[in-house]
Amino acid sequence: MAEGRISWKNYDNLSLGKAVATFNRKIKRIETEENKMYLPKTLDFKEVKENILTRRELNRVIGNLRAFNQEGAEELYENEAGQQMTVWEKDIVKGDIKRGISRLTRQLNSVDRTKYPIKTAKERDIEAQIKNLRGFESLTGFEFSELKRKAFNQGRLDKEMKKAIVYRENYMKVLKEHYQNFENYDNLIKYLNRFKNPISFYNVMKNTGNENIVDIYMIYDPDMAQNQFNEYVSNFIDINKMTDS
Repeated sequence: MAEGRISWKNYDNLSLGKAVATFNRKIKRIETEENKMYLPKTLDFKEVKENILTRRELNRVIGNLRAFNQEGAEELYENEAGQQMTVWEKDIVKGDIKRGISRLTRQLNSVDRTKYPIKTAKERDIEAQIKNLRGFESLTGFEFSELKRKAFNQGRLDKEMKKAIVYRENYMKVLKEHYQNFENYDNLIKYLNRFKNPISFYNVMKNTGNENIVDIYMIYDPDMAQNQFNEYVSNFIDINKMTDS
């Protein structure tokens, strides 16, 4: 478990909810009064909360949202290539870029040169990521928007989340490869897709004892295979109360 992993309290929900609501009110007011087309979009509380994994991240998100209330935060900022955003977004993006570069640099510095005397493909990929982050001011169009979006993830993406992302992708891939033609497969996938946060997905599997998926496909006895798959599905949902609709 990552250090500082959040256990949500009522106070946390209220604090985040208030910060999101205040942020949205200012956006809507400015859109009406001043018609500033470069403003960020309003936020959805559930989506914001779902991407917060640690208390440190919660505090940072609330702090960032509150910062939008400061005078001048909504004013226009242009990068060196003339791409527009608010001063508030610029400050957050540059902070996240700085954290992202710091994290990636630590990965480079941790390489054991006695074991890997020649630069690896992974190192070259990390160097390319750092170069992209540092090139924020010169980007335009789609590349500008993409780097701005990625910067928010680069700064906070820790090892736990990286592992969980790969885990979820592999787990769902195995289910599809072996069980997509089974009865109740669609119902199971609908249920699992509710857990969009990869760490939440992994915890669901761990809590049900199914973190290590076992291939239960039986070539010579399809009826038995379906029965066993039903038993597996029942760890998550009541199949007697589910429909394919």
